[in-house]
Amino acid sequence: MKRDLTERISSRIIESNWIKNITALLDRFLQGCFRTSAMRRLKIFLNGTWVGHPLHPALTDVSIGAWTLAIVLDLIGLLFQLPQLGLAAGIAIGVGGGSSGRCCGRARGLDGS
Repeated sequence: MKRDLTERISSRIIESNWIKNITALLDRFLQGCFRTSAMRRLKIFLNGTWVGHPLHPALTDVSIGAWTLAIVLDLIGLLFQLPQLGLAAGIAIGVGGGSSGRCCGRARGLDGS
């Protein structure tokens, strides 16, 4: 027995035949698209096989984290009447990220020197 509404809804979605039919159709379509050589290169790039690990978690986590941070900073800016808070935080994070990347690259000998 399902404990709450969300479990009942999710189990019905998972067990439904129309979802399986739609996913099978989309799967056939995408498999056909990625058989061409140009799209195959895109698939390899997006899969992250050239890096050695999947790119999907990194790409989704960074974008969702950025959107969440933007929403939070916008709300704080509205509450405390600081309209440029998001921009200031973005610049600070960018400078911090860039400088840490520069330092890590130098320590590993990746900066070209």
